[in-house]
Amino acid sequence: LDGGLRTVRELVSLVEAGKVLEEQYRLLNIELLSTTQRVNLFEKVKIPESVTELSIVDCNSLRKIAIPNSITELGYPYCYVDRCNSLKSIDIPNSVVKIGSYAFTACHSLKSIRIPESIREVAYFAFTDCESLTKIYVPSDVYYSGWGFPENVEIIE
Repeated sequence: LDGGLRTVRELVSLVEAGKVLEEQYRLLNIELLSTTQRVNLFEKVKIPESVTELSIVDCNSLRKIAIPNSITELGYPYCYVDRCNSLKSIDIPNSVVKIGSYAFTACHSLKSIRIPESIREVAYFAFTDCESLTKIYVPSDVYYSGWGFPENVEIIE
């Protein structure tokens, strides 16, 4: 890695301290995507408020994610979670107004999710291949299509 950063832990430390430069953040994404064995050390992630774009891919030990208030839209390619097989809990803040396509893909352990009141739309394929997802709590004024959720999911308004 450039700039004397040698490990994912050093990059994560920079992120946690809020000292992320654009290039270092880009390198963090590349490093995380290419070295999932090191990422798999983490069970919970609370992303710093300074982060506005995010991709979390192949993090098989990750169980909980807290999306920061700096994120306003979830979905590919700017903010998405893909193939995190142990993910059970996602905290979506009220700053998020849309859950876009492919926001959560192949998160096989995700069983339920609560959509905050701030969400206005859930797009097609928002929860693709999340076959364990059985309950979604959706505010009554949210626009969504049946295509946004897996088959056989119970939508609770």
